[in-house]
Amino acid sequence: ASLLLMYKINKQKSIFGLSVDTQIMFFLASLSRCVWVLDTRLVETVFAYIELCVSTVVAVILCYLCHKFYFTTTTHARMELRSYILIPIALALAFLFHPGD
Repeated sequence: ASLLLMYKINKQKSIFGLSVDTQIMFFLASLSRCVWVLDTRLVETVFAYIELCVSTVVAVILCYLCHKFYFTTTTHARMELRSYILIPIALALAFLFHPGD
């Protein structure tokens, strides 16, 4: 799906209708998977590492394209749903409710 989104952005030269904050959150989720991949059973498969690398690279490219074509969108998320508001909240809740050690 992300590859199709990259193709659409490159073809139309616009991110109209796309949430930049969603792409930022997707990129941060990919980075967190890079940090915690060793804590799962996926360590045993080679495909997990390939998928992890590909999804991280695609997320970086999508964030770059969103930055490059940021001027082509006219609407943005409401203030309380912006990434710079949700990221600290999610971090605080993760520390409070994380079931690990």
